[in-house]
Amino acid sequence: MVKLHLYEKEVDKKTFYYVEIGSVAHGRPVYLLWINRKLLTQEHIETRRFVFPVKGARIEQGKNSRTLILKPDQEKNVFYYLKGCGYRGNSNVEVYDCGDCKIYKFWEYSSPRGSLGTSEGVLVETSKEMIKIKWSRTGRLYGSAPIGITILHIDGRVEELPIEDEELLKELE
Repeated sequence: MVKLHLYEKEVDKKTFYYVEIGSVAHGRPVYLLWINRKLLTQEHIETRRFVFPVKGARIEQGKNSRTLILKPDQEKNVFYYLKGCGYRGNSNVEVYDCGDCKIYKFWEYSSPRGSLGTSEGVLVETSKEMIKIKWSRTGRLYGSAPIGITILHIDGRVEELPIEDEELLKELE
């Protein structure tokens, strides 16, 4: 499970909630994900944390390219995944075996201009209860795996499969 900080904005005495997705130059978010009130619980509001994955939700593109709206939809699920890069490196994520997925890629800089590393992540809308993500990363990894597969389940379980052998990775696909 991934927990993101939940922000609130008040307009005309109405309160709206959103999370910031990604972080590029000088901390500016890649997307603002506005959350429909029906998807929030009292716990989300009290703790100021929004939890991914979200069962029974879909993503709509707003008028601005940086605006996304999370709305209820019993047939869809939304997953969030970010793979950290190595020191002064990059990471790359690719969702596969997904079929009907809508994928929104984003980046997170490790420093104000990204010179210490750029991590890549995805927001995925799908009708499946599980997604597979193939990832790779560069930079100083301090012994961590450079490539692998991550399986995300709708109940919050995460299975990491760091794979050193490229041939074995091809066999698993």
